[in-house]
Amino acid sequence: MYRNYRNIEASLIDYITYELAYASPPWIIRVEKSFAEVYEGTPPCICVNEEDSDVKLREIGSNSYLEDILVSIRIFATSDGQRLDLAAWMLSKIMPGTNYYEYVISSGVVSSKVLKGTISVLKVTANRKELKNTDNLDVMDRYRHILSFKVRVALS
Repeated sequence: MYRNYRNIEASLIDYITYELAYASPPWIIRVEKSFAEVYEGTPPCICVNEEDSDVKLREIGSNSYLEDILVSIRIFATSDGQRLDLAAWMLSKIMPGTNYYEYVISSGVVSSKVLKGTISVLKVTANRKELKNTDNLDVMDRYRHILSFKVRVALS
């Protein structure tokens, strides 16, 4: 069974993949978990990563805590226009919140996926072109965009 962070990544990857496929017109874009997988193919591609976690006690003396998690979504586009379009589209899809699933893994593959709550966006911490001086960069990095969100999981 995946733990919280991997469930967040997998939930977001599944959600983004679904939304891309059913957009009008559909986007033909890979969604990956790691940079290595991004660079195995060609752009466009989206990479989802849990980056950081801020844990704080709900109150003094409590064993209960709140956890705000930083999630980064990197867009590897084929042009500056596509980068901007995908960033705006992604922001519109992620901001309302997404379903949080718990994944059970058997023999390295997902054997079940159960809806357990919602991933709520608390704050957008980055929405920008990731690399500034891109003239001499490889095509994979020339039109990179980063969206970072502080999120919290609300279990139902």
